[in-house]
Amino acid sequence: MANGALPKTKQTDSYADYIAYVTPNLALWQPLAANTINTSDSLWISQVKANIDAALEGRSQDRTYTYRYNVFGIYTIRTTLLKGLRFGGGAQFYGQSQIGNYPGQPFNYMYAEAYHLVSAQLGYTIKIGRYSADVQLNVDNVLGDDHTIYSGVIAQTLQGAMVNVPYGNKAIWPRSYRLTVTLPF
Repeated sequence: MANGALPKTKQTDSYADYIAYVTPNLALWQPLAANTINTSDSLWISQVKANIDAALEGRSQDRTYTYRYNVFGIYTIRTTLLKGLRFGGGAQFYGQSQIGNYPGQPFNYMYAEAYHLVSAQLGYTIKIGRYSADVQLNVDNVLGDDHTIYSGVIAQTLQGAMVNVPYGNKAIWPRSYRLTVTLPF
């Protein structure tokens, strides 16, 4: 089994109420933030401008993957002593995820790195008296991938220049094992 996607997104009318409120007030707020004693206000103005850039018409939506593919297969042995033993595996491929844009460049996107996850399963149906029991072991994240994947960027002012700093750790589920026994009745 396999499936995939190449998503292409465009936003429209984003943050309409926010922009309607902020735009007429920005001219009033900027001189206040320019005062050197108002460093937190200066940072806040940078973030407001970044939010307005992020809401521009036709901009691709943040957290959109460049691609997404899944493959999975199961094989059951039909002859020999191992008849009925089944094993399978699969992988999920996540393309780079858009997490924001470079300061003042709303259509120049920043991306989190691509990654993939691998899973496996092993199963067998056994007889217990007159009943059948299905035993299955699943292993998720077989390769133990645990690196940090950022989910966004936040505008910061650093030595007078606005920069975007990655934030938000997208947690990848750690390697896990599940043993299940199914008894039909």
